[in-house]
Amino acid sequence: MKISHVLSALCLAALAPVGMAQNLLANPSFEGGLTGWGAFGNSYGEPINPPAITPRTGALVCKMFGNFSGGFNVSGVFQAFPAAPGQQFTLDCWTRHYSGDPMLGTGLPNNNWAVMKIAFFNAGGNEIGNAERIVLDGNSVTDIWIDNQAVTGTAPVGTASVQALLLYLQPANVGGAALFDDVEFTTPPTTPTYPGTNEDIRLGTGINFAAPTYGVGQDIKTAQAGQLLEFKVTSPNNTYTLQWYYLLGSIFATGTPPTPQLPFLDIWVDLGTYFIMAGNLTPLGAPLIGPNGTSNYFAAPAGLPGVSLMAQAISISPLAANGIFAASDAHEIRFQ
Repeated sequence: MKISHVLSALCLAALAPVGMAQNLLANPSFEGGLTGWGAFGNSYGEPINPPAITPRTGALVCKMFGNFSGGFNVSGVFQAFPAAPGQQFTLDCWTRHYSGDPMLGTGLPNNNWAVMKIAFFNAGGNEIGNAERIVLDGNSVTDIWIDNQAVTGTAPVGTASVQALLLYLQPANVGGAALFDDVEFTTPPTTPTYPGTNEDIRLGTGINFAAPTYGVGQDIKTAQAGQLLEFKVTSPNNTYTLQWYYLLGSIFATGTPPTPQLPFLDIWVDLGTYFIMAGNLTPLGAPLIGPNGTSNYFAAPAGLPGVSLMAQAISISPLAANGIFAASDAHEIRFQ
């Protein structure tokens, strides 16, 4: 029986809640200037003006430089949010500085440097904890956008709010400027982004020889052309180990994932355009290896930036809770 015929026999009850690590920031790429950000010192939303102002994306960036007050001073932008003890936050940004106005010296403590910072505050507005990372100083390369390593912080006891800050620190009167773009401030999801039927079938994905990872916070990944993609289907308690399964996929524009439709509310692949990933005729080409046990391997194709793959494992089995099939959480692979 074709899988489409099997699926057409299903009628599921409700859609489980969806959760993912959403960017909390308003105007994270500064396309609205500094709208949504608190700002102080010499911090500005600057429109494109090559070669000095070359946004990573869009038409504007955030530019900062020192106040030239003769003593230690800080320029910066920030956004604030409610927070609770134990809550985790991650901050990430891209930075750049122009060779015509570079940051000089070796950074702190005597020369200019820029940081991204997560700061935690109690109900009285006092800072009680923080996590930060240097993102630019005189050692940084010029005229390219730098993809900084994200910084993560956990709210301490007494936390009532959190701030995401981008800061430019000037100990004296040394020149130079910093550009910021495409900032992300997230807190981990508590539920899968694309939940399945919550049974003993799991899909893990691995990029470029990394071991497959599963579950909440691991279901959206990025891949570049030529990287190896692994899709691994498991049944940890062996409920479906000897049952038939299909690995389904569909392609969509990143940011517009398929929406489950009645009566298939646990299926995240587009049932109008889905393909079976073990087959030869797929947008990814034929599998490089596989199925090899419970894994399928593909090379990420070229020419798909801005496009995503949705993948989901389906086991056709009378052991399923609905009597017909069990579905893993779906995973999204974003091609860059």
